[in-house]
Amino acid sequence: MVSLLKSLLLTLVIAAASFFVTVRSAQASIVFSIFKNVSIFKNFTFFRPFVCGTDTVADIDGNVYSTVLVGTQCWMASNMMTSHYPDGTAITRGDTGTGGNWTGSDAGLYAYPSNGGSAEETLANIISNNLGFVYQWSAMMHGAASCNGTATQPACAAPIQGICPTGWHVPSHYELTLLERGVCTTGTCATDFPYDLTTTGARGTTEGTKLQSGGSSGFNVVLPGIRGASGAFIGRNSYTYLSSSLENSGNVLQSWYRRFDTGVATIATYNGGPKAYALSVRCVKSNAYNF
Repeated sequence: MVSLLKSLLLTLVIAAASFFVTVRSAQASIVFSIFKNVSIFKNFTFFRPFVCGTDTVADIDGNVYSTVLVGTQCWMASNMMTSHYPDGTAITRGDTGTGGNWTGSDAGLYAYPSNGGSAEETLANIISNNLGFVYQWSAMMHGAASCNGTATQPACAAPIQGICPTGWHVPSHYELTLLERGVCTTGTCATDFPYDLTTTGARGTTEGTKLQSGGSSGFNVVLPGIRGASGAFIGRNSYTYLSSSLENSGNVLQSWYRRFDTGVATIATYNGGPKAYALSVRCVKSNAYNF
């Protein structure tokens, strides 16, 4: 009798254990199935750091930009071409020709660059040639105030997002200096590209070549030219300006920018560019990771 009771008890224990394992397995399968079909867990992108040079970034309009690592900075590998701010607000479009809402002052306009003549480039060619749009200074900044970084922290203390996607920002004057240093390999990089507000003109040796399209950096500066304060089409295939978040302290109607010229190996820094000019914009990543 005792033996029979022991055998019955053992059978009950085994059955209970089997039931528990079956239930737990079913629960685990359900949980796995749920997680497996949630998009952020499929490729674990939620937990994976952003890989500059591999991952891309999209603006509010859905335009997708490749990225490139230059030194310690992660940059977009082409010019911005959004017609909306990150909050969805439309940026005012500059008239297709001269005059009109091109009043000679900074009216917060964006525009298409030149087609090489006296008219706008087509959107199809802008996209296929990675030209981007051009922006007056206040449009690029989305109304934010001028700022710059320091020699030890080149980014602004509060970086300006402006027209850039979330997690990216308009480069400061010193962040453009850091970009130049990132491709400089001479023994005079610190003096060729100083963190100061007095050095202007052509600087360096071959840094402009390295940063232009086809150069070794992968930064791929193209030459769409600019739009003048009256909307004039200037400089297509000859040069381009890259804008910064810093205005000229001696003349608040002007700002700091970099100029790249066709066939010129150096880079020029100027602080006298009118904010009313519409220039190209590159965004730089604000942090090391995306979460």
